[in-house]
Amino acid sequence: MPGIGEFVLLHVIRKVEGDQAAWERTVREVETGLERARSPLERAGVPVRTLIRFGRPCREICDAATDEQVGMIMMSRYGKMDYLRQVPLGATTSEVTLHTRVPVLVACTEIRLTVSVRELGGSEVLYMYAVVPLVNFYASLGFVSIKEKELPASIRQRYAWALGNLKGTNVYPMKRMSG
Repeated sequence: MPGIGEFVLLHVIRKVEGDQAAWERTVREVETGLERARSPLERAGVPVRTLIRFGRPCREICDAATDEQVGMIMMSRYGKMDYLRQVPLGATTSEVTLHTRVPVLVACTEIRLTVSVRELGGSEVLYMYAVVPLVNFYASLGFVSIKEKELPASIRQRYAWALGNLKGTNVYPMKRMSG
């Protein structure tokens, strides 16, 4: 690859829900993905370094570009959630192009999503906020309405701006027990 001295592969972990084990599992999964991306580049004779950062993706990407003195940022056109929403340019990619002074090459990569379905096991509980029009649908799948204070803090904080008054938010907290 003429003109490319080194690739720096970066993955930004936004946040990890759960305990230390969940955090370690997430980091291992990211390391595995970075290694999969690294191998073909190294086989092509290009030096590659991998970085993992934590925080807001745009800020971390722009900071890494500055810290590593890169000549170009290459990003996918969109991420998985942007793909599902069918937007022309993903939120993070769009934000990076606005905040960096480094040229950005936007790659139109193919995204392959895998849907995995499994029944809850043991004493697992699934919590969620359901939009009002879908409350009956989720009830048919075994979800029951609960008080907001029964939700785990990590889920409750998504609607913290409502200050405990969900009436105007068009959502209801629900949970589903295993079995």
